[in-house]
Amino acid sequence: MSNQVWIKNDINSDNLDYDYDIVENDGIIELKYSHTSDWSEGIKGSICAKLVDDGDKIKIKIGDKKIKLGYNELRELKCLLLYENDEHIELRETNMIKMLK
Repeated sequence: MSNQVWIKNDINSDNLDYDYDIVENDGIIELKYSHTSDWSEGIKGSICAKLVDDGDKIKIKIGDKKIKLGYNELRELKCLLLYENDEHIELRETNMIKMLK
């Protein structure tokens, strides 16, 4: 499954920017930089963060930082981030279209 992450980066605008892609495969969720012109060629499409649910804990890797959280700790962190974050963020499902010649 793949989704696009759209974020309101400019508080003076109602426009959202397509900044990231979220790809989920077999319980691994990867946050990737989008292929838009906002990112440099060296990082477009590369993984910036990863989340793995190993059935016991949640393992998160952001850059070189690694975090292990229990399920309750993840929920508590999510509550803090949702409270602190007043950005407008949307997830949009990516539609795959297969073109035939």
